[in-house]
Amino acid sequence: MNKGKTSKEKKEVRNLIIGIIILVIGVQVGIILFGSWFKGDRVVLKSTTDAQKDLQDAVYLAFDDFASLDIRADYTVRAYISKTSYMSVDYLDRDEVIKTIGKTWCGGKGVLRMYLPKMVLRDNKTGEDLGSYWCLLGFISK
Repeated sequence: MNKGKTSKEKKEVRNLIIGIIILVIGVQVGIILFGSWFKGDRVVLKSTTDAQKDLQDAVYLAFDDFASLDIRADYTVRAYISKTSYMSVDYLDRDEVIKTIGKTWCGGKGVLRMYLPKMVLRDNKTGEDLGSYWCLLGFISK
């Protein structure tokens, strides 16, 4: 009788562990899918302080403009700059500039790549997407 009870208790513990694992995986998938809809919390903002500074410097060097940063829960960053500054870079050079700025963010200290973040340049007046860099595959869009 004790053997059956022990086996039953083992199954309950195993089911509990499996349930916790499924919950953790579900939360991670939720952050990946919906994280860019929500602002980053204090932990995200504090852990990416160095990456934010590096990104600010990279944007200033590339566009001669200061960016307003909006960090999201999935470590995606939206950098708002003026469209005039963006257009001041030659069309053929923009891919390389976006790639360089994107790599600066994606390789920055505290940016967790497991959440599939990206760097998005946006117009600070209209919110129009000017260009983006996806950290996972290095995909550029403009």
